Amino acid sequence: MKKPNVKILASFALTVISLLLLSSNAYAIGQITEPIDIKNALREKTYNETITVVNTESTASTIQLSAEGDIAGWVRFYKNAKDTDNITDIEVPANSRIDVIAKFTIPAGTPNGSYHGNVSVFKKAGDSTSDTEGSKSSLSQKIDREITVEVNDTENIIFDASLIPETYDLNQGQSLKIRVIYDNRGNVEIKPQIGLKIKQKENVFYSAIFPYPDSQPGVSPYSIFEIPALEIPTSGLQNGKYEAAFTIAEGNKFSINKDFTFSVGMVKAASTAVTASSIPLLRISRIIIVLITAFILYLILRSAIKKTLKRREEDLDI
Repeated sequence: MKKPNVKILASFALTVISLLLLSSNAYAIGQITEPIDIKNALREKTYNETITVVNTESTASTIQLSAEGDIAGWVRFYKNAKDTDNITDIEVPANSRIDVIAKFTIPAGTPNGSYHGNVSVFKKAGDSTSDTEGSKSSLSQKIDREITVEVNDTENIIFDASLIPETYDLNQGQSLKIRVIYDNRGNVEIKPQIGLKIKQKENVFYSAIFPYPDSQPGVSPYSIFEIPALEIPTSGLQNGKYEAAFTIAEGNKFSINKDFTFSVGMVKAASTAVTASSIPLLRISRIIIVLITAFILYLILRSAIKKTLKRREEDLDI
């Protein structure tokens, strides 16, 4: 019988032990691993992607963030899209998940083509000492997310906006507050301005242009972003219905039109009108009730008188 090869057995045993150790921590950290594919990327433009970091351990963990491959120098990580200070790690509480923004900036002069790499989350375990052998070993965990960036010279502008008033029915003097939510589906950052006209048919009662706020970052490609709400005074408007007509544009690059209708003082006026119209009805109803009551009293009194007269006649006959 052939003796077993000691080296092969030792190697096999080491492999099994390593797999067991890895499996005990396989679910300690994680991230969504669906590939990120940025198409039609432009040089010197920034593209935001959300990286979800997961910690399933019973204690908080500090997770390292990194990028590798062709895109290694293009990526910076931030706690949110508005931050200007980038991070290289983040603490994730026990049994929870945190979203991190990865900003991809394409360097000037990058030739057209496809570029590949990974965004990685990485945790290095603390040193552990073996009591029996006195040796130290460390176990690290690293999970990659595949990245593909296609660079070319074509600007693709696909853009929409939602304008949502706080209410469509204003009281006299109440400001018109409007939420503005941008949906940038193209591959370039945008900072549109808003032109507004409040009118009734062809009569314009208010006109203004609202530049994109300097305090806000531009709307990144493939992202949805809400800027601070617009607040429009309506003190100069009489009671009635109005149209709010918007033109949203950035230079000659793009322009879209939006509109909605709203009213000023109509709800209160309608309530007052109902109250005023109800006064004559109340008066008429009261008169009818009085007449009916009087008629019923008349019938009762008439019946009583007849009964009294009949009794007297009967008494006289006796």
